[in-house]
Amino acid sequence: MKNTVTLRNQADTILYQAPHSSVREAIEYCIEKEIPLDGLALDEINLVAANLDGWAISSASFKNCNLRHANLSEATLTDCDFSGADLTDACLCYSDLIRCKFLDTNLELTDLSQAVVIAPTFSAKTIETANLATLHKLHAPRQIPRRHATTHPIIDIIKSISNRILFKVRDIHKIIARTRNIKPQKNTKPPRKSDKNIKTC
Repeated sequence: MKNTVTLRNQADTILYQAPHSSVREAIEYCIEKEIPLDGLALDEINLVAANLDGWAISSASFKNCNLRHANLSEATLTDCDFSGADLTDACLCYSDLIRCKFLDTNLELTDLSQAVVIAPTFSAKTIETANLATLHKLHAPRQIPRRHATTHPIIDIIKSISNRILFKVRDIHKIIARTRNIKPQKNTKPPRKSDKNIKTC
């Protein structure tokens, strides 16, 4: 059964409206017919196993979107926000990801083979789940908001080691300072009398 599916941008303007069995089917149709969907709002939408191959889109919001097993190969995604999205076992191979946000995004088993990622924003959770070794290019990670972790695993490791060393040095300095400030305690007990002054009965 087909119902009217409405696709809106983040300003709530209608981008596309027609009868479809699901949002997934509507998007796949728009990709096939090259209907522009820039700025599309897909927050918390279920797009499991969607075929989004070759999709060119910019400024779309995929926050908390379910994209498990989705096919986004050879896509061009510009200024898109995947914060909180689940891309488990999705395919992004040969895609171009430009200035996209991946804050707390699940990239476990995501195929990033030969993808080009330019100026991304990663959080610690994303780095833990992503396999970046197969990327064709990772260029100029953007600065992370303070509430999130650093952008790149190597930077994370260096900062972690540096902080540990810094804390150790501070502890050593504190111990040395305490040792230097310790003064010998004064003997409050009265001095012992010498044997010569001891009277014998």
